[in-house]
Amino acid sequence: MTTSTMVERPRSTSWLRSVSVWGPALVVGYLLLGPVVGLVVGAFRTSPFGDSTWTLDGFTTAFSDPRTPAAAWTSVIYAAMVTVLSMVAGVYFAVASCRLNVRLRSWITPAMIVMLVTPRLFFGLGWTMLGNPNSGLLGRGLDAVGLGAISGWFNATSWHGLIFVTALKSTAVVYVLMLGAVSRLDRSHEDAAVMSGVPRFRAFFGITIPLLTPALLATAMLAIVEGLQAYDFPALLGRPVGIQTLSLHIGDYLNRGGQADYSAASALSLFFVICIALLLLVQSAMTRGRDYVTVSSAAHRVEPVSAGRFGPLVTLSIVGFVVVGLVGPVLQVVVGSLQGFFGVYGVWTLRQYVVALSTRGTADTLVSTLLMAVGGGLITVAMAFAIAYVLQRRRGPLSVAARTGSWVPLAAPGIVLSIALVWTYLHTPVVAQLYGTPWLLLSALVVAAVPVAVRALEGVVAQVGPELEEAARTSGASPVAALVDVTARICGPALLVAWLLVGMFMSGILDVPLLLATPGSQTVAVLTFGLATNNGEYAQAAAIYCLYFLLLGLVVVAGVLVAATARRLWRVRPGGGSGDRTPTSHSRKTSTGVDHHEGDSDEAAPRPGDRDELDDRVGRV
Repeated sequence: MTTSTMVERPRSTSWLRSVSVWGPALVVGYLLLGPVVGLVVGAFRTSPFGDSTWTLDGFTTAFSDPRTPAAAWTSVIYAAMVTVLSMVAGVYFAVASCRLNVRLRSWITPAMIVMLVTPRLFFGLGWTMLGNPNSGLLGRGLDAVGLGAISGWFNATSWHGLIFVTALKSTAVVYVLMLGAVSRLDRSHEDAAVMSGVPRFRAFFGITIPLLTPALLATAMLAIVEGLQAYDFPALLGRPVGIQTLSLHIGDYLNRGGQADYSAASALSLFFVICIALLLLVQSAMTRGRDYVTVSSAAHRVEPVSAGRFGPLVTLSIVGFVVVGLVGPVLQVVVGSLQGFFGVYGVWTLRQYVVALSTRGTADTLVSTLLMAVGGGLITVAMAFAIAYVLQRRRGPLSVAARTGSWVPLAAPGIVLSIALVWTYLHTPVVAQLYGTPWLLLSALVVAAVPVAVRALEGVVAQVGPELEEAARTSGASPVAALVDVTARICGPALLVAWLLVGMFMSGILDVPLLLATPGSQTVAVLTFGLATNNGEYAQAAAIYCLYFLLLGLVVVAGVLVAATARRLWRVRPGGGSGDRTPTSHSRKTSTGVDHHEGDSDEAAPRPGDRDELDDRVGRV
């Protein structure tokens, strides 16, 4: 007869575990959900500085301003056009990548990922220069072939240019979001319709597209949000020709000479966030209670099909998109940085690089942006990994709070998020001391980048089965050790790639540092934006961006070399490179068939049945 004894966990250990779980959760909740509270409070206060009073003047000022309806209508048209174009292009390339057997389809995903992480301001700067009718490479090329009269059609500083450039950038976002849904789609329904005599084209639009409704609606809503909250593209391409969006209008309330109207900006920002939240609720209501099962336990075909006579056209569209969306802007920025003055061809010089490095503060800006990208990227990936882990492994209030917090910053434009963070940080006793320092800007960039990182890492964590951690914990590892040694180690390559991509994304954010940056914490995005819009020095702005990416590339190469050297040294360590964790002593078989290391006590050995069960579990994993 076997008597089981329940071991009571010490109360101190339970208390420490609760603190280790809820302590970081409260910090993350403050960073992600605190700005919402700060924005609501700020909409009814006169100013975040000094002695402020409760007031409704912000709502009166914002909604009685005749420019507000015009800016809102402009934002709606802009977001709608960008959403339609980017959805069509993104879904088209996702289908071409996953379902069509055409040449160069392997180019699509790498090109889209590069476009996704390319800083928006860098992309906009490249197209501002490329689409210039008189000085850009595109205009010069059309002149060379006798088509200079139509060069104005490709002017990026215009309504159609603003929509086209934004749609190009948003296409990469749509593609990445739709790729998983399209690749996992069961094609058996479509094949059954084709076998019944329905043309493949009609079967695709009549069966496959409706099955993608949840992914299409979710992605479309995010594309609309992306268009509504855009600040950098309208500021760079739209404002010079009089285009005023709602984000620019909110920013104008903060740039009224020497007196910023935080109350009006906060009130309009709160209205903006509520509208975006309602859009997301509408999307959720439209898909609730409907059956969209596309992947079942039965095997389904995923082999690509031939595009037939349209194959060459699809291949040509892939080449055209890569050239227009990636090669063209990058080439223009590099070429422009080698010009003495933008638009003067034939004389190549390093003058812009010399001027940039000799200008006071430029080198400090490059270094500070790099440090923010590296340090902020590391903090962001660590937070995003923890949130993604909670979303995949936990249920209950903690999971709901993590999901809500990971989406809140995505629903707020960067300029709105900056206002909310100002209200939040200035009214937090200890954090208020950080105002005006680089640490406040760093925390704001982390909050802005966390939603992107969570969306990227959530799928990575989901691919690691929980039975791996269970096996580690059965072997005696603590929950934290199992998380770090198993899940984090398996996700290590993805975490490193996410670190690099998030760092590049953070270095290109414009609207957050535009409000929070100080002279000592200026970023490359703010510096180049000022050079391009205030002084028209596009060549020098291009040179600064090239210097930054060169510096970032050197850091990445150095990191890869250090990692390779460390791995090589680890492998040549005694005991097969496993260090102290793997005993180097010989093992023998016991009578039960269990490996038993010399020097281990028989009393400490696990029971045969438990050990066999663990070995079977690890073997299955």
